[in-house]
Amino acid sequence: LSGSFARYEFFQLRSSDVRTWFPPPKEMPALPGRDTIVVHVRAGDISGNTDLASLDGTHIQLPYWYYSRVLQLTQWQRVAIVTRNRKHETVRKLQKAFHATVHSGTVFRDFEFMRAAWKLVLSASSLCWFAALLGNASEVHYPHVGHFHVNNTNGNRFAVDDDPRWVYHDLKTRSFSLRFPDLHARP
Repeated sequence: LSGSFARYEFFQLRSSDVRTWFPPPKEMPALPGRDTIVVHVRAGDISGNTDLASLDGTHIQLPYWYYSRVLQLTQWQRVAIVTRNRKHETVRKLQKAFHATVHSGTVFRDFEFMRAAWKLVLSASSLCWFAALLGNASEVHYPHVGHFHVNNTNGNRFAVDDDPRWVYHDLKTRSFSLRFPDLHARP
């Protein structure tokens, strides 16, 4: 079996069923409150690739300015960063600039923390994308870049086209706060 199977349309028609198949755990310590925006910084396994023009499906390390700009455009009282690499430069800069706390537990705990977010800023990662799909966030901020770009060449289709909670940020053109129809008007 070969191919890319991370496609929103596989989830779209059965989303309520899928959520019942993966209920949140009954007990989870220290979940984010409604006043907290949760930011996923994928760091460590993709640190070298920063080509924002790439559409070939490679994983891209998102720049600090993406996270910073989304946080500037969004209302919040607290910032919580979920990452595997607490020492990553982007994590340290966000911590300092936004007085953020850092959460780095097991993959399961990190997933559930993101899933419980009221507002969630995605990296280019299927882990946080699935957490957003299964969660009930009022806002999901999506980086329109690399394998998350609607025109990527690897067959993945992560973009959610029917949910107004999803806000798109085109990193290549630095266009922020877009809606899904806006993506098709862009190269």
